[in-house]
Amino acid sequence: MLTPLLGYLALLGVCILGSLSVNSMLGQWVCLEVNMLCIIPVLVYSMTEDSILTGVKYFISQSAASLMFVLGLFLSMKMSVAMIFMTLSIFFKLGLPPMQSWLTSMLPSMSWMSMWLIFTVQKIIPLTILSFLKLNPFVFGLTLFGGLFFILGSLSQVSSLFMLMFLSSVANGMWALSVVGVSGNWGMFMGAYSLLLLSVMMSFSALKISSVGSFANVGLSAGLMLSLQFLNLGGLPPLLGFLIKLMMMKQLVSVSFLVLSALILSSLGVLFVYVSVTHQSYCFNSALKISNGGQWVSMLSYFTLAVSGLGIWFLI
Repeated sequence: MLTPLLGYLALLGVCILGSLSVNSMLGQWVCLEVNMLCIIPVLVYSMTEDSILTGVKYFISQSAASLMFVLGLFLSMKMSVAMIFMTLSIFFKLGLPPMQSWLTSMLPSMSWMSMWLIFTVQKIIPLTILSFLKLNPFVFGLTLFGGLFFILGSLSQVSSLFMLMFLSSVANGMWALSVVGVSGNWGMFMGAYSLLLLSVMMSFSALKISSVGSFANVGLSAGLMLSLQFLNLGGLPPLLGFLIKLMMMKQLVSVSFLVLSALILSSLGVLFVYVSVTHQSYCFNSALKISNGGQWVSMLSYFTLAVSGLGIWFLI
């Protein structure tokens, strides 16, 4: 998978630079489409039936969102309608509620690396475009509170780690979306979130776990590592995940207390699931075996401690 991944990252760098330097929305759309096309070889690299179907689903859904964006460009004479169409198309590409169904149907057949790219790197250009658009308050409110209700309604139905990571993506996507409308610090937030999510998904891949139930079968050292990663990703003080959200809260509190309350509730909901999964692992794993997962678990443990310690270091 290394060759298509390197090609994808090279094209992505060109697209991001183009998106930052182009002033016209048509140029932004071109960067958006190239960004969409260059990840498809990564999705279908294994050439299995599931991976090919995932690539087709991704292409069709993203093409529909692109069509909506182009329609918004043609409606530029009516700015309010055009902004609504373009904003909705970007929300569709980001996989935010109420337009998340296309992404949830793809999750079981995706690899952890592909999922990480979709949840983080693929959101850079859409968020860059949103920073140039004036967010419609109605569309923003629909997505924000739709995401909150989606997260709260899914808390009791999380049975796979794919869905758990998707809930985390929705919650953190709402944070990034809110910060885009306030300041230009969304890049710092997405960078920290990408690093935290990468450590979690690398652990899932190394331990070969995909369901909440399988989390209970890992050993003590791996379980402690995953617990720390979950709490960090959920934003528990004084870890890095909490610090970055605290910085965003300082910017949002003077803008809208209602928006900030919705974001905090969504984060608390996801954190509740993280704590529940962690508690379940120790309840069922009564033997608390010391894991001998080998070199990968040891390396990931050091990586987790380093990432987690960043939050404490910044606070000091």
